[in-house]
Amino acid sequence: MSLERAHTGIYTELGIVMAKYQPNRLGDHINSYPSKIQIPKLIRVCEQYQMWPEAVQLHILYDQWD
Repeated sequence: MSLERAHTGIYTELGIVMAKYQPNRLGDHINSYPSKIQIPKLIRVCEQYQMWPEAVQLHILYDQWD
């Protein structure tokens, strides 16, 4: 996806679909679009599907104290 003005929800929902159906591609998606995804929402999905390395990666990117 090379759309500059695309809504962040598109990237987030694409990440959710990847977590559900193609979990091996989610890490690449997170690395490719770190500023365009809604990190808290994707963290909850990764925890739901028990994708711990991706959840840790998102927590590092989120840079918030939880």
